[in-house]
Amino acid sequence: MEILLLKPYAAKTQELELCQQIARPDTRITFANIADAYPIKHVHHNYFRSRAVVEAVEKILKAEEDGYDGVCIACGADPALFEARELVKIPVTSTFEAAGHVACMMGHKFSVITTIDYAVPQMQNLALLYGFGHKLASIRHLDIPGRNLRKEVTSEQTIIDRVNEVARHCVEHDGAEVVVITATLASVLFSTKEGGPITDVGAPVVNAMQVGLKMVELMVDLQKLGGLAPVSRIGIYKEPYEPEYRELREFYKLPLRRGMKKKRPEASRSTGKK
Repeated sequence: MEILLLKPYAAKTQELELCQQIARPDTRITFANIADAYPIKHVHHNYFRSRAVVEAVEKILKAEEDGYDGVCIACGADPALFEARELVKIPVTSTFEAAGHVACMMGHKFSVITTIDYAVPQMQNLALLYGFGHKLASIRHLDIPGRNLRKEVTSEQTIIDRVNEVARHCVEHDGAEVVVITATLASVLFSTKEGGPITDVGAPVVNAMQVGLKMVELMVDLQKLGGLAPVSRIGIYKEPYEPEYRELREFYKLPLRRGMKKKRPEASRSTGKK
């Protein structure tokens, strides 16, 4: 199974190794970002997000053309998820959507920990869109911008301490039974800490990045082995009218890509877990 792990902004990956640890033995993961077309290391602002979505969709279209079996978007804000699903036939998953549905199975209420205060409204809107808003105990933030969730900027212990502090408030004041960390870089550090992914108040931590990866593996299996389409084409993911799609791509001088799937050359593959 060939999976593309796509960072929909310019940051480097800190999630790849952790994803490889839980991937199936036959899953090979390749990392990519959109740094060649989008220079910012986050998508916190609506304008930034809109610019990143266009470029991320191009990467996902290219991934399908190159023969990938599925794509996982490595960002808690899930940019380009709906747009990509509308266009490609391979499964596309992301972090918050996948982790939220899993958290619903783990407890009565769950809280979300994101990066910064102005990311909270976006997460609240997504929770309502995904249908699990009523299961949310709260959405709280680390007060650390995504650009600073790097070891060379913020120490691992600082991030772990901050997650524990926020998680305690989620449990003791908000009524959460499960904590979802959608700040993917923070979740990497917390998941690899001594003692494993559980807060000091006892709440299990759902690493949204890992759940997104496992979900795309599941969707690939269901498509290949069970014949289940990744999405319905009746409503929200209905494919664009083909002549208009072609007109739009030609207007922007972009390759059509859809329906042009080719075999990936062996030399271009990045080996994940063997």
